[in-house]
Amino acid sequence: MHSFFFRLLARDFRAGHLSLLGLAIVLSVLAMSTVLSLADRFERSLKARAASILAADALLVSDHPIQRNTVQDAQDRGFAVMQTAVFPGMVSVGDQTVLASIKAVSNSYPLRGKLLLDSLATYQVQAKPSQLKRGTVWLEQSLFDRLQAHVGDRLKLGDAEFQIGGIIKEEPDRVAAFINFAPRLLMHQDDLESSGLIQEGSRITWRLGLAHTDSRQLKQWLARTEVALEKGQRIEAQDAGRPEIQLTMQRARSFLGLIASIIAIVACAAIALAARHYARTHLKQYALMRVIGASRGYLLAMLMLQFLTIGMLAGGLGAA
Repeated sequence: MHSFFFRLLARDFRAGHLSLLGLAIVLSVLAMSTVLSLADRFERSLKARAASILAADALLVSDHPIQRNTVQDAQDRGFAVMQTAVFPGMVSVGDQTVLASIKAVSNSYPLRGKLLLDSLATYQVQAKPSQLKRGTVWLEQSLFDRLQAHVGDRLKLGDAEFQIGGIIKEEPDRVAAFINFAPRLLMHQDDLESSGLIQEGSRITWRLGLAHTDSRQLKQWLARTEVALEKGQRIEAQDAGRPEIQLTMQRARSFLGLIASIIAIVACAAIALAARHYARTHLKQYALMRVIGASRGYLLAMLMLQFLTIGMLAGGLGAA
């Protein structure tokens, strides 16, 4: 049987009878592989963008200062951590006073995405921890305009004065606070205490950001922290606590799944038509073999073996 099968297969290849079926399988596998690869890359890109919107992989948001042991526990488990505090406050330069959205950040901010600052000496420099030094604040362009300020001016904030370092060009998690329309002022977290801005009853949103290369570690931390949340605390992550992010990712997955389904249906139809054409061209041949004594099982095995061989060869070529 084997020698006859290989002779029959070689003859069909030389005659071109298997070319249409092979081409259909190659193109179908190639199309499916391409779509799945693009879907995977798109989803990874979307997740990276979602992380940059949070400036971290996940956030613990609180209306009161986050306990030190919570931060230490995350660090002990291998997480990169950052801390921010956001609150409204009055800032003044000379006679100009404006309500601003003040954000105090730690040296590690941001964990995801990019913070771009412009000192007007170097354009769009990515912020390093050394740039966000104590005694210096950075303003959005609109805050510059309202205060009629310039780089190097002294700005009064709370009980302290700060030097204006430059303009905030890009802030990764600014989108996450879209309900806050006040212009942004960025300062170092270590300046909070000396400025006297933290008072009892102050409306401050505290955030602990975390990032980890192992998604399983992140999921375990989220699950463990969610059951131990204090009053006034919540979790924000790519797939938890941010409805707009969840909705966007869900729609993207649905769209990519629809494309993959359409490609699969078209591929199956193409292979079915090619197989039907092959069967019709060999109908007389198999009828003759049946007349001279070949059993139905033998012919079915031959046909299935041919389809399996061409499928493996063409499928491997399409996936390569």
